[in-house]
Amino acid sequence: FYEGVDGLKTGYTSSAKYCLTATGIKNNIRFISVVMGVDTGEHRSYDTTTLLNYGFNTYKINNIAKKDDIVDEVKVYKGVKSKIPMIVSEDVNDLVKKNEVKEYSYKVNKLDVKAPINKGDIIGSLEVLDKDGKVVRKIDLVSNVMVKKQSFLSLFNKICVFESFRKCSRITWMSKSGEGEFCSWFFA
Repeated sequence: FYEGVDGLKTGYTSSAKYCLTATGIKNNIRFISVVMGVDTGEHRSYDTTTLLNYGFNTYKINNIAKKDDIVDEVKVYKGVKSKIPMIVSEDVNDLVKKNEVKEYSYKVNKLDVKAPINKGDIIGSLEVLDKDGKVVRKIDLVSNVMVKKQSFLSLFNKICVFESFRKCSRITWMSKSGEGEFCSWFFA
């Protein structure tokens, strides 16, 4: 009947006449054709072929972003990692005329991310904007890594390291016998 057609349903009633619903895919584009009220079976096939040809010959898929693309990174609070990549959760496509060139801009919205984080957790969103600044699509940005929550000791260690570099001073402690050694075990 038609190359690429992978589903169809024909029918006839006295009020709707000859009808045909068909779906087909070519070049990763799927179109659905619905023809109703046609006087003969041959004409409904011709009209369906004409509609599918028009769709496949006139339009193309414009890939805007692919699943798993890294678009930015986000800060992680109280995690063993301080930053993680923000990953596109699904392919982002736009149906455009074959001769049309579209330009897009992007806006990344970051969430306040606090550990623990699992793979696939939503950590932000990506807004795809057209040339006029109108939102064309909005999709989730997700984590592709697992981040455990920092332990108290590692948080304390981080604070000690930060403070020691900020003040450029040694960290010491007092023991029963007097001044202790440099707290190198906090930095291991």
